[in-house]
Amino acid sequence: MKKVLLLLLTVITFSCKNEAKKEINDAVKKENYPIELAKVFEAHGGINTWRKAQVLSLNKGEEVHPIDLKSRKTVINTSKYSLGFN
Repeated sequence: MKKVLLLLLTVITFSCKNEAKKEINDAVKKENYPIELAKVFEAHGGINTWRKAQVLSLNKGEEVHPIDLKSRKTVINTSKYSLGFN
């Protein structure tokens, strides 16, 4: 019984972390985003920069995928065709 108790105490002791948590921008904290998503926003200029963005464009080979971030409308443009919303 003492071995089990000692093992349990050892596991609990080493599982607790004493690291200081990094502070995330106050605007992101007020919105109650998950910590992982808040870190993504901070890495890309903050939540306000993300909100100001209108279009996200991705390139895949010769295809261009512009995405309207407000309406989520997407178009796939190539030299041979265009597929998506007008």
